[in-house]
Amino acid sequence: MTLEEKLTNLSDRPGVYLMKNAKGRVIYVGKAKSLSNRVRSYFQSTPDPDPRKAQMAGQIADFETIVTASEMEAFILESNLIKKHKPRYNVVLRDDKNYPYLKLSVNEEFPALSVVRRIEKDGALYFGPYVPTTPMWETLKFINRVFNMRKCRRKGVGQKLERPCLQFEMKRCSGPCGEMITKEEYWKMVEDVRMFLSGRDRELIRNLEARMKETALAENFEAAANIRDRIYALKAATQSQRIISPRMEDRDVIAAAKEGSAADIQTLFIRKGKIIGRKDFFFSDALEMSEDELLANFINQFYTEGREVPPEVLVSHELKERGLAEEFLREMRGKSVSLYCPQRGHGRQVMEMAIDNARESLTQNLKTESGRELTLMALKSELRLKKLPRRIEAFDISNTGGAEACGSMVSFEMCRPVKSGYRHFNIKTVPEANDFKMMNEVVTRRYRRLMDEDGPWPDLIMVDGGKGQLSAACEALRDIGADLGEIDIVGLAKAKEKGLKFGGRRSTGGGIREASAYERVYKPGESEARILSPTSAAVNLLAAVRDESHRFAITQHRKLRLKKGISSPLDNIQGIGKKRKTQLIRHFGSFRAIREAAVEDLENVPKLPKKVAEEIFNKLKER
Repeated sequence: MTLEEKLTNLSDRPGVYLMKNAKGRVIYVGKAKSLSNRVRSYFQSTPDPDPRKAQMAGQIADFETIVTASEMEAFILESNLIKKHKPRYNVVLRDDKNYPYLKLSVNEEFPALSVVRRIEKDGALYFGPYVPTTPMWETLKFINRVFNMRKCRRKGVGQKLERPCLQFEMKRCSGPCGEMITKEEYWKMVEDVRMFLSGRDRELIRNLEARMKETALAENFEAAANIRDRIYALKAATQSQRIISPRMEDRDVIAAAKEGSAADIQTLFIRKGKIIGRKDFFFSDALEMSEDELLANFINQFYTEGREVPPEVLVSHELKERGLAEEFLREMRGKSVSLYCPQRGHGRQVMEMAIDNARESLTQNLKTESGRELTLMALKSELRLKKLPRRIEAFDISNTGGAEACGSMVSFEMCRPVKSGYRHFNIKTVPEANDFKMMNEVVTRRYRRLMDEDGPWPDLIMVDGGKGQLSAACEALRDIGADLGEIDIVGLAKAKEKGLKFGGRRSTGGGIREASAYERVYKPGESEARILSPTSAAVNLLAAVRDESHRFAITQHRKLRLKKGISSPLDNIQGIGKKRKTQLIRHFGSFRAIREAAVEDLENVPKLPKKVAEEIFNKLKER
């Protein structure tokens, strides 16, 4: 079916649409109350005031639609599809992990407290989320110390065992597995923990004080003293907690701040009137999106299955589709949810706090972003690159005489490593020790797959090495049909020659500095390397990228060596064990230095017998 036929047959019902480019890659996902009206608007001749959407519309070669029963279903489906496809023109929430909660398993005969990252409908009680996690671990440590709940996951807890677990012996558990505590007493303790986690500290302390008096009147003074210690610990723990609202409500407060194309969303998690955590999300490419659109997108992607939705969600800006978002939250929670922008009272006060935090975080991120931008601009200028190298991919090879050879690729975005973009390549086609051919294989495999998947290319490709490695990488790119005229690629190697100065020219005059710490940068079509000063921030960035790719390659190579059990040159030499091998490596620095050492050098190693030194020298010379 042609594009015109698809447009003619569009449904007027609500649903989701997926815009695709010429290679079939999804570049945008959107929802619509009427698919017919919304999708056709992308193909009208009237220019779109949003430059981002106008640019996207020029790349649309095909589209796909999914009809839903309601607009709310389209809202949920849009979120799932954005997470699945990560389209280039959608604002994607990168931090998509579930935050930790404390789970009190009141659905069990003898409940326990544990840390989980997903809420399930299993009858247990969940408290949180805790962001950052430090307060959660401190709370868990406090409860374990003060309340002595069980920590084991042993089945049949409550049945008489011959001997309780070690936690009981250490007075860290009340011992339900050995019937050291009755079920009624244990559940009193569970209720105390529940009140503490629910923020009902004052009520809990009053109950414990009454219980302490009753116990003292019964002349059970040891038990009364234990309750007294628990009260002291509770009072000390709750003194530092800050009450944000006297209503003791559960709510999330979400504030957006925007400047140019950058935006920050701040989320405060308030439980029982106290802030238990905060999290901010920075977006560097929120071009032409208003604050209310950002908040709607955020809510769509943030609240998914397994993440707690509180009874109240406060936002800093009125949402155009408030009713739809509120219905979505109600569906996620399974109960009613109030979504609103507070104008006065305690809600407005805490919202002002969230807005201030969002603005502060945005300012800090912009400062950091601008600093990194300047470094990249300097790098572009020094290397005369075609575009700003926001994304850099760097390659390195590691092997031992051709054995267990592997390659690494690391990815940097805006001067920072992106671990999700790291790749290992076990060499498959090069049996001998040939770094050039290995580099060719790795680069071929990386960018052939990238072309097949129509993935985004890096702004700069960097290989660790000189002309040989660079030529091998360029040959690989040409073989897969890449246009080298449109690609920035360089080779980086440390300059070891003396008599070099900044700019790549040899100096014949006086005042020559050592160039061993300088970096040589090779570019395709240039006969001489550019020698860059180590004082440059741009060069420091290149060196950091190169060092990280080298570290990543070495790590994989060591894993392969351990897996295959490759021996070192010192193995099977009489008189050399693990201790002496370590001593020799520390003394000389490497196996290569040991191999090149004279007998006299070996004899100078502390506590190494002369016969063993001669044996090492003779054996290594034979190899």
